[in-house]
Amino acid sequence: MRTLGRKIIVHRGETFTLTRKVFKDDGVTPFVLAKSITNPYLIITVSSNTFRVDGKYRLNSWLDLSTYPSFRSQTPIYLEDIVIETNAAPPEPDNDGQGSIYYTQDAEGNKEYYYWHVTQWSDDEEPKPLAGEYRPYSFVFHKQFLNVHTRDWIESQYQYEFRLVGGQKTQPLLLDMYKGIYPDRMWVPSDARTLYEEIKKCRPDLVKNIRWSAPLANFFTEDILQRPELLIIKPNC
Repeated sequence: MRTLGRKIIVHRGETFTLTRKVFKDDGVTPFVLAKSITNPYLIITVSSNTFRVDGKYRLNSWLDLSTYPSFRSQTPIYLEDIVIETNAAPPEPDNDGQGSIYYTQDAEGNKEYYYWHVTQWSDDEEPKPLAGEYRPYSFVFHKQFLNVHTRDWIESQYQYEFRLVGGQKTQPLLLDMYKGIYPDRMWVPSDARTLYEEIKKCRPDLVKNIRWSAPLANFFTEDILQRPELLIIKPNC
């Protein structure tokens, strides 16, 4: 794999890892994941203008962001170097470090970004942070594309993009539908595919627009983090 700016060049059948840091519109400030987003995922889409019998090629890869640091505010707060160096707790009412990210700035205007990570909590009924540390912050993701994916790509110009989504999880939604349709059944499937198929037998209209294999059924949030960029496929060497 080679990259030229945001353009990616790969060979058909190649296994490669896409690593990307995401910034705000200014191209400098790291993107900040909002804590208010329900069940956040990053969807990485690869598509082409090559039409098959069933339509244009499209591959959606879902990256679960539930373990990523998230914050109540998307505006970075300035802190002096000494605060970062001494791991002094951030100036927030609840002191949990989840309000915002922080930055320091040198004489040339260069900024370094951090977030507060709690390392020790109290044993109270409502735990309180006792200690923490500042860790470098950036919003970065890694997505590995395997041969099983790239062997289907033909020599052509594709495009890739990624967007942030959040919403209602598919499996719990299907489970509620199933219980509503079959309230007296003792057997309750645990996987989304079986739930989907059982609902479809009786009420196909309810699952008409649901993909059982997708983690989310309905989106409450949908933001484009990168618009389509070139993905050039070269012949297999």
